[in-house]
Amino acid sequence: MCGIAGIAHAGGTPAPAVIERMSALMAHRGPDQSGLYMPSAPTSAVTLATRRLAILDLSAEGSQPMTNETGDLWLAYNGEIYNHQQLRRELERRGHRYRSGTDTETVIHAYEEWGADAFRRFNGMFACALYDQRDERLILARDRRSIKPLYYVWDGESLAFASELKVLLGAGLARPETDPTALWLYLCLGYVPSPYTFVTGVRKLEPGHLLELHRGALRLTPFATPDHQPGALADEHEAVRAVREALEGAVRRQLMSDVPVGVFLSGGLDSTIVASLAARYQKDALHTFSVGYANERGEIEQSSYNDDFFTARAVARDLGTIHHEVTVHNNADLTGLFEQLVYQLDEPMVEPVFTATHVLSQAARSHGVPVVLTGDGADEIFGGYNRYFSARRLAMYRRLPGLRWALPIVESVGGSHEIAHSARELRHLLRSTSDIDGYIRFSSIYHPEQALRLLAPAARAEVDVTALSSIVRAALGPQAPFADQMAHADLVLWVGEHFNPRLDRISMLHSVEARVPFQDDEVVRVGLAIPSHLKSSSHNRKGLLKAAFADCVPARALTRPKRSFKAPGGDWLQGGLRAQLAELVAGDHHLVDLLDQDQVRHHAANMGADTPGQFFAAVALLAAELWTRQYVARDQLAARSLGMGR
Repeated sequence: MCGIAGIAHAGGTPAPAVIERMSALMAHRGPDQSGLYMPSAPTSAVTLATRRLAILDLSAEGSQPMTNETGDLWLAYNGEIYNHQQLRRELERRGHRYRSGTDTETVIHAYEEWGADAFRRFNGMFACALYDQRDERLILARDRRSIKPLYYVWDGESLAFASELKVLLGAGLARPETDPTALWLYLCLGYVPSPYTFVTGVRKLEPGHLLELHRGALRLTPFATPDHQPGALADEHEAVRAVREALEGAVRRQLMSDVPVGVFLSGGLDSTIVASLAARYQKDALHTFSVGYANERGEIEQSSYNDDFFTARAVARDLGTIHHEVTVHNNADLTGLFEQLVYQLDEPMVEPVFTATHVLSQAARSHGVPVVLTGDGADEIFGGYNRYFSARRLAMYRRLPGLRWALPIVESVGGSHEIAHSARELRHLLRSTSDIDGYIRFSSIYHPEQALRLLAPAARAEVDVTALSSIVRAALGPQAPFADQMAHADLVLWVGEHFNPRLDRISMLHSVEARVPFQDDEVVRVGLAIPSHLKSSSHNRKGLLKAAFADCVPARALTRPKRSFKAPGGDWLQGGLRAQLAELVAGDHHLVDLLDQDQVRHHAANMGADTPGQFFAAVALLAAELWTRQYVARDQLAARSLGMGR
């Protein structure tokens, strides 16, 4: 686990001060060792920088950038290759000799053996830069799940890249100008999907892709094969067996570490399964971490957003883990933290639970646990959301045209929140003109047309309005029942482009490596091959997953009703965040050239905390403004100290 950065310059080696600045800007990603590759030849085109968080082989043999025996391959690497022991055995049989116990060295030997095809063989999370001096080829690669980040900027002659956007901006390698298309996508989705970023000219390397720079030519190619084969595993008993086997293998692989490993335990089914398996296979005592939200008196009381806290306490007791409880206090704490995390996230994101990730990562580091496992991704793979049930019913309802007009009546019936919620979801789908439009309607914070109206006319004219439909079309995957397509798109976009970057940035702020067993390549392959109707039903949410682990998970996790992980977003909005939003509307406004001020005032005036949608809409505007203040105002960026919020 590391931070990586580098420059390929057509005019020769860039000034040492630039690459050293890049290294300093990502020091939080690797406190254990820093390294530079700066070739002595003045005409050499590539320099590399790394910051190492030592997880495997803590000795100096694991230092980066790492080279091969002949010194003509250099690697800057961030991540974990979970099947590296298997690959190592194969490579050693083929004659390769290791000098370290790291997976970093496996990447080098695998490239020596198989070339760029090596990346197809890796099961893991990674972003790396490999420089092949033999033919002056630089290869950037990023994992299939968007877990590890990699930003780059290309001006036709020079290529600069880094693990975090702030590194490129802080080193003066990109101009902090907001991309109107990215802003529009953000207002629609609440995050900026690859390859776009908030900054004009800077791109995120797309997941499962290689970016090759060879003799002045830049080429982007996919290396990952599609893993979405809906319906391929249609026998229920075989599906249960395959899920159990795949997830057990994933947790075993992801426990590989030469430092302590823990689990972020919410108390829900997914993190409880991960914790149960980790406790079974971990040689040492397992540490678990959970978060609770205190009232004004500093008490953690029973509430909708503390149900998880009390359940996690009971689960930890059942499993016999060393359990750590973290408390988030009142509004004053959260409003100050909000601005800090917007900076750390590199791009604005709309999600209140990132505060939990922050305090949990902080706690893990303070207790000497630099590696944690989480349950992220299970709902998307195993059918945990209401939206999938609505999507499965869509075909039937489309054959009943009168239902379109009956749904508003159903929605207005009092006394049943679930019925009203399901009716609203179905109305979204029934109004859609295609699966692409249906997914956008389900997933939008602001509808695309509404988001366009929020933009100032000049910015609106620069928006590529085809970008969103193109991104969604690719994420839906091959032809399949809409529920299966929706789940695949959620895994690619909501998890891959939203949750995973958030998890990486915030955990790495505290030099903690977060791993996600449910996004292991084998788990994803198996899960997406199972038809949605086998995985979950309205009366037995994620029933197949429960069946697969009924004998090893505490019963309370199997019988507990499905709840989304919650944070007290409404309380925050009514408190300090509401005040910050008012300042955005009334005060000096850094987005003034990009947003239509009348529209901003209109939306802000009508925002309350009554619904999650209203909260997200408010936070979307606020986060975009705070990001602009911190990144576009270059004097503020230059003065920003590292480790903010720690």
